[in-house]
Amino acid sequence: MKKRKKIFRTIILSVFLIIIILLFVNKITIKLFQRCIEYYNLKTDLKILNTENTNYKETLYQLENNPEYIQKIAKAELELIGEGEVLYVFEEEKNENAN
Repeated sequence: MKKRKKIFRTIILSVFLIIIILLFVNKITIKLFQRCIEYYNLKTDLKILNTENTNYKETLYQLENNPEYIQKIAKAELELIGEGEVLYVFEEEKNENAN
């Protein structure tokens, strides 16, 4: 009888330990998966930021070293005109069906 109780206790203890280990491993696996997703998102963000940084550096270089680029930007964004140039502004055509 004592032998049966001892075997039964051993089995119960073993099952309990296995359950605890599985729960612990499951938590670790979930954390690892979350970290992998976070790493991927950060890596993607870094690529986007590096691309933006490269574009800003190129724009800065053009602004510092290329007067024609500054003139082009001034004309496009501020509607400035150069000496001897004429600016034509056209009104948008109104849709006859809108009346």
